[in-house]
Formats: sequence, C-alpha cells, structure tokens
Amino acid sequence: MTMISDREEALSILKELEDKAKLAWEKRNEIDISKPLQKTFVGVLDVYNYLPKTNCKKCGEQTCMAFAVKLLNGEKDIKDCKPLFEERKYMGIRETLIALLSAAGYDINI
Repeated sequence: MTMISDREEALSILKELEDKAKLAWEKRNEIDISKPLQKTFVGVLDVYNYLPKTNCKKCGEQTCMAFAVKLLNGEKDIKDCKPLFEERKYMGIRETLIALLSAAGYDINI
C-alpha cells in the first residue's frame, strides 16, 4: 500500500479486495483447500537443501545430490533416505521436505 498515489486509488484497491473476498465467501462450499490450486516448481537444489548432505550411500546413490535428482524423477522414494527417517535430528527437515514435495504435486507415501 506504500506505492499508492492518492486516497481514491487506495479506496479503489480496497473495494476490489472486498469484492474478491465476497466472491470467495459466496463460493466457499465449492473451494477445495485440501490441494494447492497450482503446483509449485521444485528443483533439485530445493530438495537437496532438505537432505542430510552426508553422502552416506544408504539410499543406493553415491551422493545426496544424485538422490535428489532421482527422487524428483520418481526413481527413488523419500523413504529411501534412511537418515531422514532414522535420525531424530533430521525430523524437521524431513517434514519440510515432505510438505515441499506435496505442494509440488508429488505423491508422498509414508
């Protein structure tokens, strides 16, 4: 709202927001909030950032980066990353990664 030039412009924007809110309220029974409206893009680095980065090879890959690529390609399952599920210290990043992948439309079965 800081880039608004005058009072009339501010009122116009607020009226538009009010109209959109009323429309959303009228259609509230038709809106499915269980799934995102649009899939978000998740890249290899996005996944890699939420992996342990230990290159432990327990998943069958040489590196966590290779695992991230295969996870996004559907060749690996998130459960293949053993440290994510075995070590308590990775619980937070595991949950974040699951949410990230779910929002992008990946089926996560845990």
